[in-house]
Amino acid sequence: MKKNWIRRLNFGMVRNGAVNIVRYVFLIGISFIILQPFLVRFLSSLMSVNDVYDSMVQYIPREPSLENYQAVIEGTGYFTALFNTTFLSIGCALLQVLICTCVGYGLAKFPFRGRTLIFCLVVFSMVLPPQTFFISLYLNMRFFDPFMILSVLGLPKLNIVDGPYSLLVLSLTGFAFKNGLYVILMRQLFKGVPEEIREAAEVDGAGQLRIFFRIMFPTARNMMVTIFLLSFSWQWTDTFYSSLFFSNFKVLSNILDSLSSIRIEGLTSFGNFETVLVNTASILVILPLMALFLVAQKKLVQGIEHSGLVG
Repeated sequence: MKKNWIRRLNFGMVRNGAVNIVRYVFLIGISFIILQPFLVRFLSSLMSVNDVYDSMVQYIPREPSLENYQAVIEGTGYFTALFNTTFLSIGCALLQVLICTCVGYGLAKFPFRGRTLIFCLVVFSMVLPPQTFFISLYLNMRFFDPFMILSVLGLPKLNIVDGPYSLLVLSLTGFAFKNGLYVILMRQLFKGVPEEIREAAEVDGAGQLRIFFRIMFPTARNMMVTIFLLSFSWQWTDTFYSSLFFSNFKVLSNILDSLSSIRIEGLTSFGNFETVLVNTASILVILPLMALFLVAQKKLVQGIEHSGLVG
């Protein structure tokens, strides 16, 4: 009996060890697939001119150097683009959080005629390609006249293209990037809040604004952080609206257009060195986002878990 027990114990230990080994190999493989493009770009950004033209150097540079980062930072106006992108991303994220929270709460808790149709339009906005309305969107921002007020007053229309105001207006009106997704997340969250809580607050004499800010806001705190992070990151790397509205306004998503001037002005002798500069600029663009997600990843996961979209 004792020998059989020892055999079963040894077999169980071997089986658990084999399962753990397979699990770790699988996780390491998946992690490598995800991280490999970033690692290749990072190592490429450290290559010197000699490493680029050395046929023996494939990934790991022999003479690592930070000159590429200095060239990109000085040649593209990196810090100006970083400031503009940070201001724009924070402003758009805050406005989207506010608007999507209000819209999601209204769709979840207030029965009114046409609510289902409005929600269907919100879902439809997620699958509608933005290329189908980019001309009308540009013209509306180029000749901006909210509710035809300026025309009635005889004032000239405003030109809010090539600046942060165009995207801030889109965020304020609920038409910004991925706005439909954020509304759905908020709606699902508020639908999970028991209706008895709101009814009890109404019986105690609380108005709708007080219920919203004192009860619903704290409930949606994790989801608001999640929406802020998603909106911030997608706005940070957005290329569609940036290429549509910004020609002189410098943001991180369009600094790659300045790399050719770096090669002409300071790196003419480098020949095909532009690929290394592209990798360097890409690392500089995503580094702030990586730092943000390392700090706030716990809140992001908590918001997704409480969204009602996962089991």
